[in-house]
Amino acid sequence: MGETDRKEGLADTAIGQIKEKQYDTGMTGKVCYIGMAHYGKRVCVKWEYKTK
Repeated sequence: MGETDRKEGLADTAIGQIKEKQYDTGMTGKVCYIGMAHYGKRVCVKWEYKTK
């Protein structure tokens, strides 16, 4: 697994953790989950909008 693949996987895991721990409870309107992973100066940012 390459460095990029690992960061992407960790960013996906971060989004999954937000959902699992229900940090969006009580939020209304358009909600965007953001997962970030970095290694040194290299960063991977992923986002996903909440579906009802």
